[in-house]
This record gives sequence, structure tokens and C-alpha cells, in this order.
Amino acid sequence: MSEVDLTTIGSPTGVSIYVTPTDPQTLQGLQVAGSTDISGTKATVSFDKPATGRYVVVWLTELPAVPGGFRGEVAGVVVKGD
Repeated sequence: MSEVDLTTIGSPTGVSIYVTPTDPQTLQGLQVAGSTDISGTKATVSFDKPATGRYVVVWLTELPAVPGGFRGEVAGVVVKGD
């Protein structure tokens, strides 16, 4: 895979994408495949180099402000590439 299209609810939302062949229990030992800051509700996260694996982790690194705190939501994910 070479990129991930994301749709989020709220803005801004920061994301990092991880790809791994095994079911991840933590982020320890995983390498970031790509990251971005989403200023609207849609973005494409392109990878510097193609990644392979069975599991894709979308990790929110920055959450939009909402009344009473912060809340991040992912409404859609499309994984692209060979």
C-alpha cells in the first residue's frame, strides 16, 4: 500500500498511520508509515515508501476542540496501493 484516504469529523485532526503484519497490541516497535494534519475533514496520507502488512492503525495525534474538551472521530478509511 502507498497511501490512505481519511475522512474525519472535526478539525484540525492530526494522524499517524502504522502498517504491521501482526495484530498490534501497542505502538511500541512500530514505524510510522505516514502522517499528516487534516485541516478540513478529508485528507490523503501518502507513504514515503510502500508498506506491506495486514493491519493498518490510524492513530490520532491531535484532536479537535469540542465543548468540554477534545474529541476525534474517523468516519472513513480507504487503503490504496498495490
